[in-house]
Amino acid sequence: MSIYLERKTFISKLPELLDEGIFTACSKEILNYDAGMNFLGALGEHPNHQLSDRNVKIFCTWDGEVSQPLKWDDVGVKKQPNILYDYNGSGNHFQNNDPRYLLPIGSNGLLLNKVEFLDSEAEKCFWLSRQNFLAKLFFKFKSKKRQDDWIIQKTIELNSALSKKPKQISVNAPEN
Repeated sequence: MSIYLERKTFISKLPELLDEGIFTACSKEILNYDAGMNFLGALGEHPNHQLSDRNVKIFCTWDGEVSQPLKWDDVGVKKQPNILYDYNGSGNHFQNNDPRYLLPIGSNGLLLNKVEFLDSEAEKCFWLSRQNFLAKLFFKFKSKKRQDDWIIQKTIELNSALSKKPKQISVNAPEN
């Protein structure tokens, strides 16, 4: 059974996800509470998630093993790769001000299905960063409407490609 997952992230994470199929976690300590890739759960976003500065939402699918619901302080649980840990991600099972799913470092097989930009300026900067000098120059001379149309078209093309062939993602530890 597939689990559909949402994650709000920084736009700077997108090139690594799209080009290399890699998500680099913030902590390399496997027992760390956030050692892996966190996803919003059924209860949605909470203030404790501190996601207000994130400008991209990614939509993924997980077809692997999922843990039973865990208490927030079950950090002593030895996190094994390729198990999606349910810290109230599937619903309100335990007292938890940080409901989420966690896919730990070393996991493979997460499928990226869609990207949604939450900030139009960030979206424009992302697409321009992937263009050569000449394309950037031509972009500057387009009307605002043609610029907007081009940006929208690039995002539509990306999501169309992901819907046909989702990008497989691996969760890695940082190098240092």
